[in-house]
Amino acid sequence: LLAAPLLGPAAYSQVDTTRFAEVDSRLEEYFRALERESVEVKNEECDFLISSTSDSLLRQRVALRCYNHFKESPLMGDEAVAIHLTDKWFSTGKVEMENSVALIDAKIFAEFNRRSLLGCQAPLMEMAHTGGVKVRVGEPCGSYSVIYFYDTSCAKCRLESVLLRSFLENNSVRIVFYAIYTGLDRQAWKTWIGDRLDVSNPSTKVLNLWDPSIDSDYQRKYGVLSTPRMFLLDRRGVIVGRGLDVESLSALLERYSRDHDYV
Repeated sequence: LLAAPLLGPAAYSQVDTTRFAEVDSRLEEYFRALERESVEVKNEECDFLISSTSDSLLRQRVALRCYNHFKESPLMGDEAVAIHLTDKWFSTGKVEMENSVALIDAKIFAEFNRRSLLGCQAPLMEMAHTGGVKVRVGEPCGSYSVIYFYDTSCAKCRLESVLLRSFLENNSVRIVFYAIYTGLDRQAWKTWIGDRLDVSNPSTKVLNLWDPSIDSDYQRKYGVLSTPRMFLLDRRGVIVGRGLDVESLSALLERYSRDHDYV
């Protein structure tokens, strides 16, 4: 649909920096045109674009530009396209990445994110609550679920937790909030809970969890390579938000709570 005009009728026999600049500019237009399309359409368009490029250097350029765009896209869900490109083009050797390190990074990104994409059933995890009781995270619980990974040494987590506490105290939608500490200091964890995650709103159930030995494999299941990291699950345990901040969490909860399918 959009790929053919980008390439033009003639094959690229010689690829130079001028050609690359022209292609890059056309690709940016292409990405903007695709913004409102589904992940499936984006996958198909990228595949068609790459497969229609006969010159190997230009094909690599186009594939890498597509990969980097969707991996770094601010649009929630676009990272699924980057994972698709890794699986279909880079991991198979049909298109080479810049070097072996870049390929390893792409494979790691795919492995650590493919199970927590939008529309996926949330991966199940078992973790210990503050009292030592085991809690299953990710299973349907009759209300919305928020999964929040944080570390007490993370400056961004400190700010996000202040905003989260204010939001949770005033939230009117019934939710279960799983606050998962990713560090190793038990005392720092308990101090943090008292100072930043003490919530008294009856609409919000807060469960403070810890898995210092990472037996739950939460890093791989939810792509927790840095903090903070936050997900929203609907009442069926399906991921409907990922990579959220407090503002986007609030907007999504308001949207879904108005939808009769989720009442």
